[in-house]
Amino acid sequence: MMKVQGKSPKIGTRITVKITENKNELTGRRIKKKEIPVYWGYDLRGHRRKLSELVLSPEWELTIATSRTGNNFSTMKSKIEKSWVKSKNTLLVFGSFKEGVKDIIEREGAKIEIFDYNLNMIPNQGTKTVRTEEAVQATLAVLNILRE
Repeated sequence: MMKVQGKSPKIGTRITVKITENKNELTGRRIKKKEIPVYWGYDLRGHRRKLSELVLSPEWELTIATSRTGNNFSTMKSKIEKSWVKSKNTLLVFGSFKEGVKDIIEREGAKIEIFDYNLNMIPNQGTKTVRTEEAVQATLAVLNILRE
């Protein structure tokens, strides 16, 4: 059992807790993700805007599309490393099982080149598509190595 100071969260809400005491019983307090000095996972957000509008938003310091038709990451590694490491707000885009990022962008009347990078993070994947949750893990695993 753990005691957390402050207002109780709604059932099903994910919170981050900083342990403040670890004696007979754990005690902690809620903290915001930005208070954690190390990587604490990615955020997913839904938008009503077109993807192309989101990519061109000034909130992003770096935009990366992931695609099997993108540039092989291993050949682009040295080129993107500096921008990835210094970026505080990166938009990392994955396609769906129905449409790839390039297809979505072109359907909106834009070109894949609106992204800073279009990368194939899983070259020689051996399948037409990779499940999104697998692509997220594979991509973050590779990119996080650059931050070490």
